[in-house]
Amino acid sequence: MAAIRPYHLVFDCADVRPVSEFWSALLDAKVSGASDGWAELEAVAGLPVLTFQAVPEAREVKNRLHVDFSVDDLDLVRQRVLDLGGTAVGPVQGTSSLWQVFADVEGNEFCICE
Repeated sequence: MAAIRPYHLVFDCADVRPVSEFWSALLDAKVSGASDGWAELEAVAGLPVLTFQAVPEAREVKNRLHVDFSVDDLDLVRQRVLDLGGTAVGPVQGTSSLWQVFADVEGNEFCICE
C-alpha cells in the first residue's frame, strides 16, 4: 500500500492576508509564497506546511478539525496570541496539564497545551 503523509494543512479564509500574517507571527515562520487568494508559510518543524486559501463562503460553525500546539509556558503564549489579535475562546482547563482554546483573527480555533 502507498504511504500517505501530511503535506499541507489548509485554512479556508475570507481574507488570506491577515490570517496568514497572524499565523506567521505566532509561529515565527515567514510567508514563503503568496498570490491572489493564497499564501503559504515556511515549513515549521513537526507540522505540515500551513497554507491559506480564500473561499467565498463565510465560516458558520465550529471547526471540525483543529491543531493543538504544545508549549512550555501557556501564560506567555496566551499573551502572544492576544497581542496578535487572536481571542481566548474558553478558560484555561486541566489540572496536571493545562490547555486553552483560542481562535485566530477569522475565528479558526486551535489549542495551546502546556
